[in-house]
Amino acid sequence: MRIPGKGSQLPQVINHHHLAFLILILASGAFLRFYRIGETQLWLDEIIQLARGSRPTLTEKLLSIQQDIAAAPLDYLVQNLFVSRWGNSPGVARLHAALFGTFSLPMIYLLARSFLGKNVALLSAALLAVYPLHVYYSQEGRNYSLFVFLSLCSSYLLVQAMVAPDPRRWLWFSLVTVLSLYTNYFAILLLVSQALFVLFCYGKRVGNSVETPAIKLRHTGLGFAASALLAFALFLPWMLSTYQNAQARENNVFSEPLLPFRILKELTGSHPLSLALLFFFIAGMVHLVRSGTRAKASLLLCGFLVPIPLALFLIWMRGYFFAVRHVLFAVPFLVIGAAAGICSLPALSKRTAAERVRAAAILLCLGLAGGTLYLHRSQQPADWQGLIHFLTREVGPKDVVVAPDIEAVLAYYSPHIRVEPLEVALKDTLPRPPGWRKFWVIRSIYNSPRNLELMNRLLASRTAHQRWKGFELFVYEKPAGSAE
Repeated sequence: MRIPGKGSQLPQVINHHHLAFLILILASGAFLRFYRIGETQLWLDEIIQLARGSRPTLTEKLLSIQQDIAAAPLDYLVQNLFVSRWGNSPGVARLHAALFGTFSLPMIYLLARSFLGKNVALLSAALLAVYPLHVYYSQEGRNYSLFVFLSLCSSYLLVQAMVAPDPRRWLWFSLVTVLSLYTNYFAILLLVSQALFVLFCYGKRVGNSVETPAIKLRHTGLGFAASALLAFALFLPWMLSTYQNAQARENNVFSEPLLPFRILKELTGSHPLSLALLFFFIAGMVHLVRSGTRAKASLLLCGFLVPIPLALFLIWMRGYFFAVRHVLFAVPFLVIGAAAGICSLPALSKRTAAERVRAAAILLCLGLAGGTLYLHRSQQPADWQGLIHFLTREVGPKDVVVAPDIEAVLAYYSPHIRVEPLEVALKDTLPRPPGWRKFWVIRSIYNSPRNLELMNRLLASRTAHQRWKGFELFVYEKPAGSAE
């Protein structure tokens, strides 16, 4: 990305070997993100996003998206551009995510190079290219891949604006921040971490050149504050219109006793890889502090450590559940810090075999990441294809289907099926369309605790007619014209 204005050129010259490695990394990362992208079935959130983004008009799309909890519309609309052109197959529904996942690789390179140099930048791109969590969510038709890409763009633009303040740079930063907010609500947490970084950098140098002037809070602080307030003001109408759909629930994320261990594992997909990256991240922070570049360390510390506890606090406040994808945008800062730590190992260890130490650390991280990817087997949470194909074939025009918590999915894939609320099945006398034949009830892994309890009472004396992974289907056989 080239930013208008002077000072946008990178300070180092890329040699042929460096460029060759960079191209190889980008090509490998792209391959991992596009490889067999449409093989696994869409899961519930992907299907719901497809359904909401496929409404006929823009107004209907936005009104439908507002019904999701704390949903932001940009990724829905971007996905719909691909789906409306090439169909809603799993591969097409995830195509935009794979593209933005791939675009994140050169973006992390630019960010790391802008303040830590080309070696750290190259290793950062390599680590993110094989980072299991980023690969997984680059193959999911949701907003996380786009959000990571925009977060990297936002951080890069912030560093550029701080190194060489210019109104146009702050305007670009504000624009990307608006796009981030309209992609994911947690862009607010990114803004908080960036604000802390700006405050910490008062009187310090941020850029990679010794000629970079020290940060003056009067100029940089005002520029950041004006840009952030402008972005937030542009996002505020959407935020107010969707606030009521993020009401508190009954979940308490802090009631999970092993939450830290779960976060540690899910951060990368395996405990060994998470521990290795955290170790090298700490080594990188120690090296940056010892070398007198605390401002650079603060960007990585704020970017990685600040969003996670803030996200947990907000999730606890709203009674929502925690999934590591909520803090995926913090991963690039962990990766850059780990790359800085690996590159600094010879200096920290004082060993003579500097290149061997560095090479061993790189091979360890890449090997653990590759092993995690290889051992990972996509866990399909539910067999939607089996259920939909069966219902499409078996459910007649006069039949009634009760499918609590998944009505929108059935309506999207099989609009001809008559879907009734659960309360209908609980009544002693069920309203029947004239000549109805069967009454289908679907119990699934997506049932809320309340609905699951009601369904268990309703179906206690019945045996499942058909089973798929994640679903049980029960049927009331009714001849045409019979009474309950």
